[in-house]
Amino acid sequence: MRLALIRHGQTAWNLEGRAQGHTDIPLDETGMDQASSLAEHWPLGAFATIWSSDLRRASDTAKALSAKLKATHDEFEWLREQNLGDCEGLLYADVRAMMAEHKMPPNGESPEAQWQRIRAGIQKIEAHSDDLVIVSHGGTCSMLLAQLLKGNPETARSLTFGNTAICELFRRSDGVWRLLRYNDTGHLNLPSAPMVDAR
Repeated sequence: MRLALIRHGQTAWNLEGRAQGHTDIPLDETGMDQASSLAEHWPLGAFATIWSSDLRRASDTAKALSAKLKATHDEFEWLREQNLGDCEGLLYADVRAMMAEHKMPPNGESPEAQWQRIRAGIQKIEAHSDDLVIVSHGGTCSMLLAQLLKGNPETARSLTFGNTAICELFRRSDGVWRLLRYNDTGHLNLPSAPMVDAR
């Protein structure tokens, strides 16, 4: 089984360095271009199934890809980013200061709770037998990858995903996941296909 983990395209809050969490921020113009480029230059071949977070920035990225691959697309709350509660919309420097004081976002979700939420989702992935694309968020993708590779929450903190970055894994017959591609954004640097004048 092949698995591709993908972070959503850019949003205005990404650009401003603001914490998004469960706030449903859409892709900005650059993010829409990134999603289009991901679909246009998709390097991994055929996939029939795409799962995504139900938040628009991930869902719209997935929709661009599913249209290109002619794949089914389902949305799931468990693939959302960490709920940052009162920290959402704040600059990350302010979030870090608030988290240092409170240990978790006020009215939000602790990293431990997010880890357990994703652990339950890993069971759904392990039960899946066909090739699968998952479009989610930077923190969630890092936790998914860490858990698939038998790491821990500290492992997840060491991982990074750029906007529309691809991480590709292959599950061997013994159930071990092998990492084939990590944080690949090569599709963003490729030239677009020439436009065809259809008039």
